[in-house]
Amino acid sequence: MAPRASGQVVKPSGRRRSFSLRFRAYGKRWVIKLGRPEDGWPMQITERELAVVLRDVDLRTWRPPRPEPAPSTDVDPTFHEFASDSYATKELEVEPNTANHYRNDLTNHLLPFFKDHHLSQITVAEVDRYRQHKVREAAEIAAAAESGKPMTVSYLDRLGRRYRRHARPLSPRSINTVGAAPGRSARRCRRPADARRSPRCSSAVGGRRRPERCCGATSTSPTVGSR
Repeated sequence: MAPRASGQVVKPSGRRRSFSLRFRAYGKRWVIKLGRPEDGWPMQITERELAVVLRDVDLRTWRPPRPEPAPSTDVDPTFHEFASDSYATKELEVEPNTANHYRNDLTNHLLPFFKDHHLSQITVAEVDRYRQHKVREAAEIAAAAESGKPMTVSYLDRLGRRYRRHARPLSPRSINTVGAAPGRSARRCRRPADARRSPRCSSAVGGRRRPERCCGATSTSPTVGSR
């Protein structure tokens, strides 16, 4: 006998204003956004909705919600807007430690450089410029530590406590991994001509999908530390 479906209610917290349901169905993890408490979605109704969904999953009659229709206009948000919107949804789908890792990568590495860039401006050359910047920064962090005056960064731990700690230089591998995210977000966007067929693109943190304009970037740039 197959195990019964299970899931949980995700309560509003911080930037997350609405209740959500998180559960597994047909081998995938699903997150369904519901209403806000101030709009008439109390905890009791949310729990009842979860019970209905889990029952339908057990009966194999549950069907994923249909995607929202594509908007009629193209948008080109800044990386800060896009990443913040993406993270707000992605944190519902991953474990707290993973969400914390995403948040710190965005706060300490990506947003200081890319926050004012529009997605269409994140080209191969710009991603390479970011990598070069992080290589110089790693050298500065190491030099400051050796001089006895270490640099510090803001850090948020898994319990939500914010404090400052000594900056740690990124390795060449980490620079390549973190630096690939903005370009990957832009590369996956569909061109306007394809928008009617596949109007959505992947987010900076691998979660939220929303329509964006393709920046035309490719994956041919060299990586830090490559030979």
